Amino acid sequence: MRDVRIGKRTLKTAIAVVLSLMIGRLVNLQQPLMAGFSAIVVMQSSLFSSLDQGKNRLLATITGAIVACIISWSGFTNYFTIGLGTIVIILICNIFDWKGSITLGCMVMLVILVDVGDRNALVYAVNRTLDTFIGIAVGSLVNWFVFPPHPLRWIFESYASIERDLFIEFREFIEDEEEIEIRLIQEELVRVDKEYNALTNQYKVQLVKEKELAHLEEVNRLLFQVVSHMTVVGASNDNSVLSRRALKKVRRIMPDIRTHQSISSHDLYDDIYSYHIERIAELLLILREKIHAIYDDNPDAYNSMKEPVE
Repeated sequence: MRDVRIGKRTLKTAIAVVLSLMIGRLVNLQQPLMAGFSAIVVMQSSLFSSLDQGKNRLLATITGAIVACIISWSGFTNYFTIGLGTIVIILICNIFDWKGSITLGCMVMLVILVDVGDRNALVYAVNRTLDTFIGIAVGSLVNWFVFPPHPLRWIFESYASIERDLFIEFREFIEDEEEIEIRLIQEELVRVDKEYNALTNQYKVQLVKEKELAHLEEVNRLLFQVVSHMTVVGASNDNSVLSRRALKKVRRIMPDIRTHQSISSHDLYDDIYSYHIERIAELLLILREKIHAIYDDNPDAYNSMKEPVE
């Protein structure tokens, strides 16, 4: 059974929702639930890009309100115009790269059109935009200031975890002839890479040092290279012949490795297969050395992240 723990992200989401509802009550919002919904959406975003996403979500919210007003003023509020309005909002968000903001934009439009009734559409739209803005602001601030992690620590620990997974998959591939479960590792690497890119943007406000970013850049590059070679090798090594040179490289990082594969090389396919195995072994060795070097340079910064983050 999976170990289920209440992580920091869970607590932060609960805090953001409660604060949004409380502030909504204090300023006498007509629909404080919109503030709570908006806070939940914001808390699902990348930690290091939450401020930029907050701005984009506010713009998408305003877009949704404008589209709702236009449809309401036209006098043709029906399923067709609601569907058309949804398409327009999605297109606008895609054009301006507000992809993480589509949900809020469409939600605001629907709430306004369904609930406006005989009230003034413009006034109602402004109120719903204000509701949503409070949730966005509270969610973004909670994301940054409640349980704030060391940005480099989170990225680095994620990379170290991916490196361990790659090492295990490679051993099982060589030793037990099992398929490489590369898809999940790829998805995790892409997710962390997005966080890394957001972090490098924050370098402009001097959150991190150039030397530390250089270390992360090298680890990032090596991880993608390993994944690339593992993808080329394929899902199975059935009937593949491993060269003695490749096996020697593998044993440099796994001295106790056992393999049932044939040793030598017979055709071009076997040569290509052995080349990729060699490169994976070499890259994993370099990667492990880089990660240990980062630990050794700053052990206090990277050894204390044991709590769940989600």
